Amino acid sequence: MTLPDGTYTGTIDRIEERIAVILIEDEQDDAADPDAKDASASDREVIEELHCSAENLSQRARDDLGVVRVTLVDGEIDGVEYQPQVTKQRRSDFQDRFDALAERPPRRDEE
Repeated sequence: MTLPDGTYTGTIDRIEERIAVILIEDEQDDAADPDAKDASASDREVIEELHCSAENLSQRARDDLGVVRVTLVDGEIDGVEYQPQVTKQRRSDFQDRFDALAERPPRRDEE
């Protein structure tokens, strides 16, 4: 799939041999679901995988492997902007989800 020009939310999945792999998310889900802003990144569908030189990312984006806004022009990446607050919120959401899953259910004699 080729994405039309525009701005998209993505997550830096990994950096291999100085190439960043950015997973672009389906933002139509956000428009259809008013509570989508509360959904974790794992609930969002990946619609495209983009590659760019890691040198095009800020040092902080490379270090955090976080959330970015990607601008496409003429089918090419024109800009990548690191989103530190969104990254922080998603990490917090992931940790809360993990903590909830890690809690043991009450034993029968404790109910």
